Amino acid sequence: RASGPGDYVDGVFVPDSTSSVSVTAVVAPLSGRELQHLPEGLRTRELLQVFTVAPLRVSAPEQRPDVVSIDGDSWQVQLVERWAELGNFYRSIVSKEPA
Repeated sequence: RASGPGDYVDGVFVPDSTSSVSVTAVVAPLSGRELQHLPEGLRTRELLQVFTVAPLRVSAPEQRPDVVSIDGDSWQVQLVERWAELGNFYRSIVSKEPA
């Protein structure tokens, strides 16, 4: 699910509605070494890495993060890195949302 940037209405930020977009991705677990390089707050969550040719969005001021559906579960995008030297794709770290 992707969200638009939103807008201010009467001085209050209102996020845009979400929409579904299909993407092709490679999904893989993170190694112990990769987990050690993440901020401590993320290490305790259930995480996966997702490789795509288009960037996914993380949480930012006035923007909700993208949510990816993997095997029927929702995963929120936490980090995104561009890997241009290895074929111009994006590596995203996603965390499982509570059921």
